[in-house]
Amino acid sequence: MPLDLKNFLQSFLYFYNALGDESKVFFERLLNEIDHTKKNNLNEEDFINLFEKEFTKIQNKEIQKENKKEQIQEAKQDSFIDNVPSDLPLKTFTLPMNWEDFELNLGSTTNKLLENNLDELKNLNLYKEQAFMGNSLGLYARDNLLSIEAIKKLQKDYIQVYLNKLSKEIGIGLEFLDFNKNNDVIIQAKTNLSTIDFLTLIKEHNNKLNTRIDLDWNLNISDVKKFHKESKEFIDTFTNEAQDSMYRKNISNQQENINETLPIKKINQNDFSSLLDFFEKKRIENQNMAISKDEFKKDFLHYCKTNMNQLEMKTLLNLYHKNPTKLTYEHKEMIIKGMRYTLVNNNLLDKELELQIKSSLKIPLNNEEKISMEKYKNQEINNTSNQQIQKKSITGNIAQPKPTPKIHRGR
Repeated sequence: MPLDLKNFLQSFLYFYNALGDESKVFFERLLNEIDHTKKNNLNEEDFINLFEKEFTKIQNKEIQKENKKEQIQEAKQDSFIDNVPSDLPLKTFTLPMNWEDFELNLGSTTNKLLENNLDELKNLNLYKEQAFMGNSLGLYARDNLLSIEAIKKLQKDYIQVYLNKLSKEIGIGLEFLDFNKNNDVIIQAKTNLSTIDFLTLIKEHNNKLNTRIDLDWNLNISDVKKFHKESKEFIDTFTNEAQDSMYRKNISNQQENINETLPIKKINQNDFSSLLDFFEKKRIENQNMAISKDEFKKDFLHYCKTNMNQLEMKTLLNLYHKNPTKLTYEHKEMIIKGMRYTLVNNNLLDKELELQIKSSLKIPLNNEEKISMEKYKNQEINNTSNQQIQKKSITGNIAQPKPTPKIHRGR
């Protein structure tokens, strides 16, 4: 047997055995492909070359995965240098971050995802070709491929490797803690240096350090599909529930579950024209190029802060208290943030509505607000009592049928 073939068979059997329970399925598919090649008089040499090429690609992917795991594991293991004196104080610092290198890594990874899954991304409406000055221009919604949580995870991978390189350069162990609201990095280190001296040291060594980090993230198209299915369901459910609540009675009636037997008074659609326009705008955007639920949340919260009118704020309050509801915990989190933003919206002039929002958010009230809230509650109770009396009065005044007069016949 030729030596090359012998080596190939040994390698093949090694990987075949490593498949375990899946080895039988793999071998059957391989035999089916060989049989297909013979029946269709295809060139066996081409088949072997193709098999070898695909096999090599799989090997390379596995090697890249292992390298990435080793990089991250190494970063975690070396986050604190063992020979640091134990008597040094443990201090917390915030490192300003330039994410340009991370964005280059992410851009390279998402471009590979595009190259390998072009048709599927077209079906998801994340990639489209558009005519431009006689040429075909490719439009790619890269920012909507991944959730914020997924990008944060990639950022953590990147930071672990970066801190490991920096730690070796300056000779001080660095441990990642978290990101702040500006997306800078919060770390801990054992050092006697002041904050100013420590950050100066970091800045000096950053200039010398080759901060280029190559991480090959293997993004999976199935994760992209799952995220966009979740995004569509999130946006559709919220839009439908919000539009349903736009035509219901005001929040006090729904909260107290009063007058349920009375017909629902529909509110003029013009009162909600700007919110309806917002939903329509998002629907059109989604048709042109798929948007993610994270983008929808960001735009909706901005709308709550700047454009939402008082009747729409009542609708938001309705949604928060709605029961039963199709809204999820994630929807409720967005609504809570939205209600907080309405409190700084210049359109909020109704003091009673402001107190209702604060009460729902469990924001402590000052003494003056507590008195006003008690006054509004008493007014609500009086209104409810009057409505119930009025309802009974209307019911009692309904004309009863007159009894048929008896006819007395003479003897």
